[in-house]
Amino acid sequence: MAQYLLVLPIEVDQETPGRAWSDILHVARSYDLSAYDAAYLELAIRLGLPLASLDDRLKATAASAGVTEYRP
Repeated sequence: MAQYLLVLPIEVDQETPGRAWSDILHVARSYDLSAYDAAYLELAIRLGLPLASLDDRLKATAASAGVTEYRP
């Protein structure tokens, strides 16, 4: 399985840790999300990217925040 991950163009967002106690916390409180889900949503909002998730509640929240759902 790890060999498949090595060929993916994975990037680590360097801004997320600095936003944990500000923007991400604000998103978590505003949408009643866990910090984990709020981090994904904040990143999608900030970068203007669609969100990929199997979590129906997170997908609905993302849609209400104006974030589109990723569809391959």
